[in-house]
Amino acid sequence: AWSRQLQQQEDRPYLEKAEKLASFGDLSSIQAAIDEASQIGRGRTLYEEAQQKIQKWTQRVQRSQDQPILDNAELLASSGNLEQAILIAQQIKQGRVLYSQASSKIQQWQSQKEAEESLENARQAAALGTADGYAQAINLAQKVPTYSSRQFEASQLINQWGQQILSIAMDEVNRNVPLAIEIASKIPVNSVAYNSAQSQIRIWQTWLTPTPSVEDRTPTPEYQTPTPEAVEYQTIPIPPDQSQQLREENQKTITDERGKPLISAPKFIKNN
Repeated sequence: AWSRQLQQQEDRPYLEKAEKLASFGDLSSIQAAIDEASQIGRGRTLYEEAQQKIQKWTQRVQRSQDQPILDNAELLASSGNLEQAILIAQQIKQGRVLYSQASSKIQQWQSQKEAEESLENARQAAALGTADGYAQAINLAQKVPTYSSRQFEASQLINQWGQQILSIAMDEVNRNVPLAIEIASKIPVNSVAYNSAQSQIRIWQTWLTPTPSVEDRTPTPEYQTPTPEAVEYQTIPIPPDQSQQLREENQKTITDERGKPLISAPKFIKNN
């Protein structure tokens, strides 16, 4: 305990002097305060307190040094000079207090720069005025990130170029239906013309399906009553004993109650 008190008595003047220097607020005074507090070595009683103050003063120095750099970069970016803004912001190195903020800005500007390049290339492709040119332009415009400030502009251009493709397909359908279908299929799903294009494609596809002619249509046969000649009769065999009995019964003369035959024998007339 006595040793700790002794260290505090020895080191407290360094901290007090450092705090007084830092209170002036200018960079040289703050840097002098850091140097003064750094005289308290590791393991000393006031070492942790000194390090906390050094860290706070160091961040103040770094912020004072790097904030003008970041402000300049943001000014360049707002004027459209994204490439130069990125180069300026990259001067803030890792480990500095504003490094995370600078890195976030750099990433944002790089995305914006890529979006502008994509839109510029897309406009050049669309300037060809062909279905393939518009399709390529849409593909390039779709590369603009959703979080980009140019996303709204990209969406409008995609809708505009999708309508142009559909218009070309409508003009082509009277000459070449398969080609019109191929052209309309280039319209992406995120274009307002997509649903109309799909409806037209379904209609045009029916035009390509051949309708069977009258000769090719086989009528459904109507039911016809079979003729007697067409009916096959099946003869049921009779056992021999029943067959003999039937022949004997057929040979009997059928008579009435007076014993006279009901069926008379045929009479033959002799022709002279």
